[in-house]
Amino acid sequence: MDRISTAEPDGYIAGAVAMLAAVPGVAFLLRADGSVLGGNDGFDARMREVFASGGPGTGAGTLVPLLRDVLGTDQPRFHRFALPDGSTLGFYCHRFEIPGLAPLVLVQEDRRRAPERAKSVVPHHLIKLEEEREAARAKERRLRQEAQHWRQISMTDRMTGLLNSTGFRDRVDATLKTCARSVLVYADLNGFKQVNDTLGHAAGDKLLKDMAETLKMATRATDLVGRVGGDEFAILLTECSDADRDTVVRRLQNAMARRFPVDRRDGSPVMILRVSAAMGYATYPDEAGDVDSLLILADSRMYADKNGKGHTRRGA
Repeated sequence: MDRISTAEPDGYIAGAVAMLAAVPGVAFLLRADGSVLGGNDGFDARMREVFASGGPGTGAGTLVPLLRDVLGTDQPRFHRFALPDGSTLGFYCHRFEIPGLAPLVLVQEDRRRAPERAKSVVPHHLIKLEEEREAARAKERRLRQEAQHWRQISMTDRMTGLLNSTGFRDRVDATLKTCARSVLVYADLNGFKQVNDTLGHAAGDKLLKDMAETLKMATRATDLVGRVGGDEFAILLTECSDADRDTVVRRLQNAMARRFPVDRRDGSPVMILRVSAAMGYATYPDEAGDVDSLLILADSRMYADKNGKGHTRRGA
C-alpha cells in the first residue's frame, strides 16, 4: 500500500485507508481538495501515473468535476477515468463523513461493468463483410450438396435403387484403385422375357426389384451391385479369393432362382415359369486391369454359360 498524501491522518483515516487492501479492482480515498490519501494494490498498479505529481489539484482535469458532483449529494455517483494507456475505467464514487473532519470520497472500480467495457467493438462494415462471406460459404455448401444429390440420382437405377451402368463403372473404377484383388460377376436372367410376356410388365418390374434386394442381401457392404441392362446385373466382389469367388457365385445363382406357378384358367394344367441366372466372372488384376476389360470378359463368360457352352467357374 502506497501512502501518497503527506497529510497526517488521524485514526479514522488510517483505518479507512487500511481497509482498501480488501477491495477488489482499483480503489482509493480522496480528500475534498482532491489530494489522495491512499489506495490499494490495484490503484498502485494502474492509477499511480495519473496522480504522480501529488498534492492538491492532482489530476484536476478528472477530479474537479468528480468532486463537485460527489460532494454535492449523499448518493453514489458513477464516473470514468481515462488512463495513460488509452483505456478507461468506470468508478462508483461515495461521499462519507468522519466526525470532526471534512468529507472524504471513496473511489471504487465498478467491476460489474468490466465485461461490457471489455467487449471488442467490431466496425459495422467488417460485420457486414463477414456476414456476406458466411452467406457465400453457405451457398457454396448448398450447391455442393445439390450437385452431389443430382450426381447420386444420375448414377442410380430408378426402378431398383441399385447403381446404374454409369454409376457402376464409376464406382468400380474408383474401387479398383484401392483393392489388391477383386472379382467382377456378370449375371443375366434366364426366363425373364417369358415372365413379362405371360404375367405382364408389372410382374417383370416386381421381379427385377426382388432380384435387386436378393443381390444386396447376398453381398457385403463393401461389394458393389448394379443393374447394367434390362435384366442384367453386375457385382464387384472386393478382396475376393478364388475359393470365396466360387462360393459366392454359387450362392448368388441359388438365391436368384425363382419359380412362378401360373393358372391358365382354360382347364389346362398350371404352368410353371422358371427364372435363373446365367453368370460369368473376371478377376482383377490377374485377368483384366480395368473396369471395361472386366465387364467384357465377364459378359462373354456369362453368354457362354447362358448358351450351355461353358461354366461359371471356368474360363470361356
